[in-house]
Amino acid sequence: MEVTYENSLMFPAVTICNNNWFRKESLNSSGTLDFGLSLSSSASAVVNGSGYNLTEFFMTHGHQLDKNFDLPWACDWKYTECSSANFTRRITDMGLCYTFNDGGNLHATFPGEDYGLRLILYTEQDKYLARTRKAGFTVLLHQPIDTPHMANGFHVAPGEVTSVAISLIEVESLHIFQ
Repeated sequence: MEVTYENSLMFPAVTICNNNWFRKESLNSSGTLDFGLSLSSSASAVVNGSGYNLTEFFMTHGHQLDKNFDLPWACDWKYTECSSANFTRRITDMGLCYTFNDGGNLHATFPGEDYGLRLILYTEQDKYLARTRKAGFTVLLHQPIDTPHMANGFHVAPGEVTSVAISLIEVESLHIFQ
């Protein structure tokens, strides 16, 4: 067995999704979204999506991350302030989400929460649809080259502090029989 210590490790991509897919102001007076999806409590969901660009729809009607960074130091990476410009907007299995370190260019050099990503997230609960089951966010840590599957993520509740520690273990098989 051989143990190797690296000076720095690639920081994972961090994808964040608001658990409420669409903002309440996207509903019209009859309780439907403009592409014909009924979200009122009295009707079942009905879709008439012909002629609509769903990617554009999610980008327009999903929660916008720039609202999170109105507060100073709502985002910092190793004590350097960051902003919504450091995140990539993407459509996932949870609608509009945002990924930090999408290109995999960032590395962690020291352990601990002070040397990684720290965020204050604003849930915008006043803009939640009545059918949203849980407030907060779903977060997924993944390889930057991987497509995020948010069903594998963890829940971050509003009004709470959540810390996540990660470590990297690489296993390399030795081919001794050839």
